[in-house]
Amino acid sequence: MNKIIYYIIISFLIISCNDDVSTNKSPIVGNWKLSQAKIYVTTKTDEIKLETVDYSSKNIKYEFKQNNNLIVTGVDSENLSYSNGNYKYEFKTDYVEIEQLKWNSTYSQSTLILDQTYVDGPQLILTRQN
Repeated sequence: MNKIIYYIIISFLIISCNDDVSTNKSPIVGNWKLSQAKIYVTTKTDEIKLETVDYSSKNIKYEFKQNNNLIVTGVDSENLSYSNGNYKYEFKTDYVEIEQLKWNSTYSQSTLILDQTYVDGPQLILTRQN
């Protein structure tokens, strides 16, 4: 009788273990293109306004990999985003941390917004690429 209980417990433990990593896939994994950046600026009359920089004609790519690596390519001049290179990132429910820098985030199937306006930083708008 003890052997039967032992085998039932072992069987239950083996069955309940699940190694399926794909169910933990971050929704931002994939290729994204920087389309816009927004930043608060102070005008000559000391007004604060949100200015938009259009990057849609550029080919600045953000590739978020499953292994928490971010690869940025296509940057050819100064901009409000990251330079070309590899970065470590961590995805959380409402923010993305890139190289220990926290970005509030919102996302859909086609748009990812990384936002640091809460600390007077930029807001990056990325569109998903196939």
